Amino acid sequence: MKRSINLILTKQPQSPIFRRLNVIFPVVTGLFFFLFIVIYIGSIVYLKENQKEYNSINDEIAENEKAIDSQKNKEGVYRYTLSLLTVLDQIVSAFQSYTPLAQEISDLNSLGLGIKTFGTTPKGDVSISLTARSSDSLEQLVAALKQRDKDKKFSEIKAGGISRDNEGVYQLSLSFKAAPSLLK
Repeated sequence: MKRSINLILTKQPQSPIFRRLNVIFPVVTGLFFFLFIVIYIGSIVYLKENQKEYNSINDEIAENEKAIDSQKNKEGVYRYTLSLLTVLDQIVSAFQSYTPLAQEISDLNSLGLGIKTFGTTPKGDVSISLTARSSDSLEQLVAALKQRDKDKKFSEIKAGGISRDNEGVYQLSLSFKAAPSLLK
C-alpha cells in the first residue's frame, strides 16, 4: 500500500480586497521607487551645487588667510610697539614730577644766589648747596625761607655751616622738607 501525499494546494478564490491590493501594491511600490529616484537625483544635484559654493568659500578663506599672514609682521611690530609704550607709560607714571619744587628753588636763585647742587628724595627731603656774593643775598635768602615756611611750602629748614672764601663768596648748604603739594 502506497500512500501519496498531495503537496499541491488547490487554488481558492481570492477576496476582492486581496485582488485590489495585488494591483495597488505594485503601483505604489513603483511610485515610491520613482519618488526615491527623483529625491536621490535632487540630493545629488543639491550637493553638487553646495560643493561649488563650499569650494568658493574655502578659496575665499584661503585668500583671506594669505592676506592676514602678510599683515602679521606689521601687526607684530605694532603689538611690540604698543607693549613698549605701555611699559614706558608705567615707568613715567611711577616717577614724581619735581617741577613745582624746582620752580620754588629757582625763585631762590633770583635773589642773587647761585645753586651749586640740588637733590631731593621721593619723600620730599631736599638738600641744596648755595653760593652768595654778599651778606644782603643771605638776608634775602633767610627772608624768603621764612616766607616759604610761613606758607607751609618748606618745613624743618636747617642750614649747615656758612663759609666765606678768599674772594668774598659765601658758601652754605641747606636742607628742608618740601610740602607734598610741590612733589606732584
